[in-house]
Amino acid sequence: MELHAAQTFCFFISLLCLRVAADQPDVSPNVLTAPEVHTTLGALRGLQLNVKGTDTRVHAYLGVPFAKPPIGPSLRLRAPQPIEGWEGVRDATKQPLICIQSKKMNLELLEKMSGMLMDIPDVSEDCLYLNIFTPANRDEDAKLPVMVWIHGGAFTIGFASMYDGSAMAAYQDVVVVVIQYRLGLLGFLSTGDEQMSGNFGLLDQIQALRWTKQHIHNFGGDPDLVTIFGESAGGVSVSLLLLSPLSDGLFQRAIAESGTAAMDVIMSDNPFPLTQVIYIGFTILCVILNTTFFNMFFFFCLGCTDWIHYQC
Repeated sequence: MELHAAQTFCFFISLLCLRVAADQPDVSPNVLTAPEVHTTLGALRGLQLNVKGTDTRVHAYLGVPFAKPPIGPSLRLRAPQPIEGWEGVRDATKQPLICIQSKKMNLELLEKMSGMLMDIPDVSEDCLYLNIFTPANRDEDAKLPVMVWIHGGAFTIGFASMYDGSAMAAYQDVVVVVIQYRLGLLGFLSTGDEQMSGNFGLLDQIQALRWTKQHIHNFGGDPDLVTIFGESAGGVSVSLLLLSPLSDGLFQRAIAESGTAAMDVIMSDNPFPLTQVIYIGFTILCVILNTTFFNMFFFFCLGCTDWIHYQC
């Protein structure tokens, strides 16, 4: 997918929607840990942050896994699988690595935004994580509304640490969840059949919502009062989630900003736009092998590829 001018504009707006995204929250010189959160998967240790430029505290749990790492032939280019539990207390004080994408494109876009410069984390296929922000002064038995943010970026760029939910959590008394999902080829590649059905990035979003439904009460959130919201490609995602039966019961409200399922600048009914060059390289196999076998072979080759070496 190409990043059209309209999409670039929408991406800028998405940065402004969460103004504190680039102005990262203040971390105290002596970093204070947030109270441990215990889930059925295991315990998490977060940290306390100050809302940028204030003394207002929030609790943040960063890099929380919601699915197995989508790596290797059995998980790459497949629907996400639920995360398994862990022993001991998991460190949730550091930002997660971001999904495979062009760091150069991110830097170029951010440089055009006055005062929006920030470090771009390293990329990795192991990127299905979410960040959670909660008010520091919430009651132990609180059941706060939950806001789940789905980032934009034309389904090719974007990451959780770009968006800081501390101000919203502190001043609106809500639990904020910021998710990551697979992008580009690894998120939306399809051969048009069961070998590679595509839309894995959207399935990642649904898995993140399932995780939220099951575990957000441990963070003081109400699993029956979830609002999903997103901008640009995130707005498109929200619109699609409203239509999908797979998301039934996972959220109660939705806000789609600058994006709907009817947008043709992002959506494509051609499952091969980013794979035509690869297919040309396999033309001789198309002549020799039947289509079904070729798609299986194509999927096998991609599934065995270490994609970290092909980042831009």
